[in-house]
Amino acid sequence: MSTSVLQAIFSFRTGSTTAIASLFYLAIFTSLYITQYGPSVPSLHRQHALGLSVEHAYRDLHLIAERPHPYNSRQNDVVRNFLLRRLREIGRGHDFIHVEDDIKTNAAFLNGPRAVYFQGTNILVKVDGTDNTTKDDGVLFSAHFDSVSTAPGATDDGMSVLALIQMISVLSRNRPRRTAVFNINNGEEDGLHGAHASSNLTSTFLNFEGAGSGGRPFLFRSTSYDVLKDFRSAPHIHADALSQDAWDRGVIRSDTDYSVYSAPRIWDASRLAENKMPPNATGHGYQGYGGGMQGADVAFYTTRSRYHTMDDSIRGMGDGGAERSLWALMELVRTVGNKILNIRSKSGPSDENERGVYFELFGVYLVAFRFRVLVVAEMVLIAMGPILFACLGLLTLTQQHVEFISRLSLSSLIPSRTTANYPITWATFTNLMAHLCFRGYGRFWLALILGTGAQVGLVVGFLRLNRNTVHAHTVATSLSALTLAYLSLAIPLQRAQRIRPIPASKQRSVILIELYTLTWIFLVGATILTRQVGVAGLSWIPLWNASLLVAVVLSVFESLMGTRQVNTVDPREEGVEASETTPLLQQPARPTNSSVLGDRIKDSAPFWWIFQFLFSAAAPVVNLATIFFIWISALPQTIPDGGSVGTVYVPISLLSFLIVLPLAPFVHKVHRVLTILMLVVFITSTAYAWLAPPFNTGARLKVFFAHEVELTNMTKATPRPQLMRAVTQLHVIEGYGSRLVAALPSSWDGADNGDVQCEAGKLRPRLTTCAWAVPPALYPSTRGARGDKGAWLVANAARLGPTSLRVEIEGVETRSCRIYVDSHGIRRYRARTRQGGGGREISESSSAQAAWSRFEVPAEEEVHLLTLWARGWGSRFEVELDVDADAEEVAEAITGRVSCLWNDGPGGARIPALEEARRFLPEWVAISKAADGLVEAVSGFAL
Repeated sequence: MSTSVLQAIFSFRTGSTTAIASLFYLAIFTSLYITQYGPSVPSLHRQHALGLSVEHAYRDLHLIAERPHPYNSRQNDVVRNFLLRRLREIGRGHDFIHVEDDIKTNAAFLNGPRAVYFQGTNILVKVDGTDNTTKDDGVLFSAHFDSVSTAPGATDDGMSVLALIQMISVLSRNRPRRTAVFNINNGEEDGLHGAHASSNLTSTFLNFEGAGSGGRPFLFRSTSYDVLKDFRSAPHIHADALSQDAWDRGVIRSDTDYSVYSAPRIWDASRLAENKMPPNATGHGYQGYGGGMQGADVAFYTTRSRYHTMDDSIRGMGDGGAERSLWALMELVRTVGNKILNIRSKSGPSDENERGVYFELFGVYLVAFRFRVLVVAEMVLIAMGPILFACLGLLTLTQQHVEFISRLSLSSLIPSRTTANYPITWATFTNLMAHLCFRGYGRFWLALILGTGAQVGLVVGFLRLNRNTVHAHTVATSLSALTLAYLSLAIPLQRAQRIRPIPASKQRSVILIELYTLTWIFLVGATILTRQVGVAGLSWIPLWNASLLVAVVLSVFESLMGTRQVNTVDPREEGVEASETTPLLQQPARPTNSSVLGDRIKDSAPFWWIFQFLFSAAAPVVNLATIFFIWISALPQTIPDGGSVGTVYVPISLLSFLIVLPLAPFVHKVHRVLTILMLVVFITSTAYAWLAPPFNTGARLKVFFAHEVELTNMTKATPRPQLMRAVTQLHVIEGYGSRLVAALPSSWDGADNGDVQCEAGKLRPRLTTCAWAVPPALYPSTRGARGDKGAWLVANAARLGPTSLRVEIEGVETRSCRIYVDSHGIRRYRARTRQGGGGREISESSSAQAAWSRFEVPAEEEVHLLTLWARGWGSRFEVELDVDADAEEVAEAITGRVSCLWNDGPGGARIPALEEARRFLPEWVAISKAADGLVEAVSGFAL
């Protein structure tokens, strides 16, 4: 291929720049869009080669996710018995596989503001390793089989359970070196209870969870690099350390069993009060003790609108969606599990294991390294980058490639009088700035300011006109932000070049330098966050800074090469590219400055600018676009959960602008047709996002439902409190409470009488709670309460001493109750169960009276709620409590409440108010549970 052809195709000209830049961005976004759907289900031959079967797992998923099965439901027992049968079938004939039906482990602990007594019903499977391993060398695999009361739990957490069952089947044919323990636990949804019952079994754990519905499993967080590095073996990895930073700092408010497994083994309230949590403990959410293990957390996270609703089902994931998601998780568990189970690990747990920094590359490779590497790299780049930059500047100066500095004099910028007699004024300063801008300097900073202002305006527009539109219209919102980012850079830089043209290569070099300066400022800020706060998700900043430094070095060498070729080129043959400002007729050749001629040579030189573009843009765009896709998949549909709207829109705009920013040195050579196209897309997408309804059947508004039964106060004479009234509560984002309540006939009389009360922030920030009393026809009932509205619970309470009391409580057709001590804080308690007046236990062995479980609340904590969970139906809770009280409070009454909880479904409560909500709320609304139970019957006491 001739030199002229190469110059025509690859030189820094409008056509080639537009084509290469467009293809570059299109390739990255298309690849990320395709990979977000996960791998396709492979052939049977490939599945069998790995020892897996999607067909069997998919069939089992239909049985598990047939209907909701929370801990406090009969359906939960059905699912549990099915899992026991499947696991015993796998273990039959293998003496190294042990299946344990754990109906003996009880736990008392503190979970945030509530104390807990929990009787576990976990299923434990132990696969003995071939090596003589100890407990400290084993690996725990964990998933929970209970669902919430308003969702079948296909993703949360049915697919994780079945992936672990498939892994157990693989290990039955391929015995591992290290011992594997599988904790298929029960009670996670109501407070991470199942993990507490089995939180200290091994030194390493892998937890699998569902925080969305379908999609790809995502490596959310890891306690250490030693665990993280094993995920490199995953063929379709999906991960970024920024998610761990978001979780640790409360941006993501959910919690998983990971928090229990990684929390410190010994409760130390003083460390919590002084913000001295160990590195492997959470900084928010769950704040109790745990297993002190090292491990990782993997979860589904997309389509959050279906999470904890009836749409978390096989049908809700669309045609083929469940099989793809199921296979993606099975493949991940199989490859990572096989890797970690067949390597020799350090014996014993360690709290000193170093954190890891990680991110994916197009879902095919996990880049992971130790946290200290990031710290060192940032410090080196901060110090060495400017030094190298200065050396390159001196080299350029010696070659006379910044001639305007030498030609620039103050006397040329001020009126013709002696400089000594004429002071420097504001006009002089503005003339100087204008001169620099005309030479290419300052244009980038102007575009940066305009772009930032444009994005701020866009965010304000969304918040004012249609603040929730991103929930259902993520694509339109993202296109609006991305195209505006391009326009706010392209238009100022292209207009500046058209108004005051300079050689295109000069503007490219100048903006590369200015962009490097900007990333160096970013790098300083990132280093502070890394060292002071421990942020690991900003590794893209030093990577961007380093790649820009390489691009600047290439630009300098291009300048040096251009200088050497000046004497071999006839200036009349290298005319400036035609534009509106060029003369109609060819002008005679004029003496040309060598630097200008060198710039023209650089414009026509092939490949140099391409290398600069790839080095300066590839690393940041790939990393930032990956984060962008993760963000728009995870955060927009957290708004109905009470998430901050600004937390969604601001990062989308910021990431959009940063993704386009690497194009700034080259955008002045992009064809204006592309700019016009971007303008059309921006107007169309923005108008659609502003005008379209924010919720639809594909992205429903989540509404949280609760129903409270108010009973008469409990006394010795009336151990069976009588029903007084029932109150429905709907919790929904601001602006929708009154509208949705008006759709329910039970609220109409209350609305006319002013009895519908709406209050902001009662359940969660940014949610409105509307409550009203329902007519008797909508009162809930249980199987034992039919025809007898007083048969909800039986309870009695007695004061044992000045600061102690005893409470006994038994609910009808439930195994979950509560004790509220409103007047005093709970200092210590002990609890147990015994067989009550009705129902049957899970197993005959659990029908005997349980032993006491004790817990003492740390002095720094104030707790007023004790939740009680029994493994058997018809159990009576016996609880003795000590409360805080000083000398003046000893004589006062101890006041509080007792309650029990119910869910709907076979064996639970019939809840007509919930049925009404499902019938009459708009079809773009989905119902989720607001508390541990859909119905809570409450009775007060005073002792």
